[in-house]
Amino acid sequence: MIKYDINNFINNKMETTLLHENIPTDKIRDTITIMSEYKNIPKKCRLVIIATTKIDNSWKKTKDYIGKFDTIKYYGAKQKLLNSKKDIMELKVSVPPYIYLDGDGNIDFCNGRNRFANLRNAGVKEMPFVIESADYKRFISIKK
Repeated sequence: MIKYDINNFINNKMETTLLHENIPTDKIRDTITIMSEYKNIPKKCRLVIIATTKIDNSWKKTKDYIGKFDTIKYYGAKQKLLNSKKDIMELKVSVPPYIYLDGDGNIDFCNGRNRFANLRNAGVKEMPFVIESADYKRFISIKK
């Protein structure tokens, strides 16, 4: 008799279904709206709207970049991306990604990298981010 853990089967089934399911447009729109209205921004920071291509092109240069699902090597990272997708689909996301400029001048994330990757993969063109106010001009000057 073959022994198996039914929870592993259920998780794999859920992952396959979730992976191939698109995030509905209304859920994307609502998530962006909710993040745009976020009020708990630290005093030294500000909320800005930035094009996803601008963020993505800079973020690609860092070691923490998250591309398409099939390019992710580690199971745990894939699971985080899927959990984030599920949260967006269930409207459990209210905090915009918090980004910063690393020592090389590339954009990286303090918080929200999986959220961003899912929304980027869903075709979002621009979205809200929390940045440090002192870095505003540097963010705006980054080329697409």
